[in-house]
Amino acid sequence: MPATDAPARPSPWRDLKEGLAYVWNTPLLRAVMCISPRDKRLYLRRADHPRRPGLDQQNDYDIIWRGKQVGRIWRYEYPNHPWTGLGPWHWRRCNERGRDAEGHGPTLEAVMADFRRAWDAVQKRGAANEC
Repeated sequence: MPATDAPARPSPWRDLKEGLAYVWNTPLLRAVMCISPRDKRLYLRRADHPRRPGLDQQNDYDIIWRGKQVGRIWRYEYPNHPWTGLGPWHWRRCNERGRDAEGHGPTLEAVMADFRRAWDAVQKRGAANEC
């Protein structure tokens, strides 16, 4: 007697395969997979100590990696300065010998991306990082 109309027997392997396919294709899991490993993450922390007078304390950040300051991002319009016209946002990367790279941009997001590119380039070379 053919069993064409009989329901399929339960299969733990098929259930596992279908479950993994469902989880793998969910947007949340894909988003989580795009997050950098913890040791590669950079954090912005609002500067907790006063900087030079005239700087906007609300837009002054330390860049933190593994609990240590490795750079700075701040907003300031420099009058009569070589940086005039380069954008109100600035970044500086530093290491144990002092600053080693800096840049400027029109928005916070732009300077964050510039800093990240500079940071990744230094990481590939294996240089030390710490202010």
